[in-house]
Amino acid sequence: MPYSNKLKSIFFGITIFFCQNTLFGQDIIPYGLYFNNWKVVNPASAGLSGSQKFDITYRANNTKFDYNPSYALISWENRLIDLNSGLGIIFENRQIGPRTRVYASALYDYQINLNEENKLSFGANFNFLSETFDFSSFRPIDPNDPILAINSSSSNAFDLGLGVVFKSKTFHVGIAVRNLLESKIENSEIDLLTNNTIQHLTAYGEYQVEFRNFRFIPSTYLYTDYENIFFDLNPTLEFMKLLLIGGTFRISNDNSFVNVNAGINWNDKIQLIGIVYSSGYEGEGNNFEFSLSISIDQK
Repeated sequence: MPYSNKLKSIFFGITIFFCQNTLFGQDIIPYGLYFNNWKVVNPASAGLSGSQKFDITYRANNTKFDYNPSYALISWENRLIDLNSGLGIIFENRQIGPRTRVYASALYDYQINLNEENKLSFGANFNFLSETFDFSSFRPIDPNDPILAINSSSSNAFDLGLGVVFKSKTFHVGIAVRNLLESKIENSEIDLLTNNTIQHLTAYGEYQVEFRNFRFIPSTYLYTDYENIFFDLNPTLEFMKLLLIGGTFRISNDNSFVNVNAGINWNDKIQLIGIVYSSGYEGEGNNFEFSLSISIDQK
């Protein structure tokens, strides 16, 4: 029934509103395919592939709700060979119920060539965050209710991150500290919506093993905000230099889950991959995610 669905949507949005610090305060990577775009984890990874690279990621959860959580990311990176440097730009939009967070991040790293195959990279990222609330979507019961008519102006914050990465031909590992300033995010119109960005430590490692007809690319990822912690194992197999299949197994102090991923990688230039199954998903509707990467070799 349409009225029943409206009530469910309103209840869903109100629940998100009162749980907002838990949902957004941690700044955990909100999607499962981050290992195709390491610069979202560590700014020192930008440009290390030597190619100009564009990435698009989209995720949606609880799709039966009108105001379901969604996440979109667009990023770019490039290596400045003459300057031994890498540049990157990341734009993110995170939507859940009445709350919208927009991130913009500028990345720079300086790369030291240890020898022909090994590099050491030191990077930093400068982040801008804008947050708004729109409660107009919760007016179907009484459109004249002034409490439900509250819309907030944007709340802005700035923060910094630092990282270091070592990369060889088949292996690379990195560690980063994000949200060093723990900037305050507050809205003068809605007192309940004051919190801070959360400083957190991330570390990752990736290895590539080449065989005749397939390539094995396992990676690991660790996140901690000094209170919560999770550890991911991400094995990926590439068959015939085209087909991709893999997954993620997450171990955490809160909950564990398994994702199964599949896609294609055409000539290391165009990669399209998505999550086809997630054991940890519970909710109304579908849960889907895909990531598209395009690499352009530098002349």
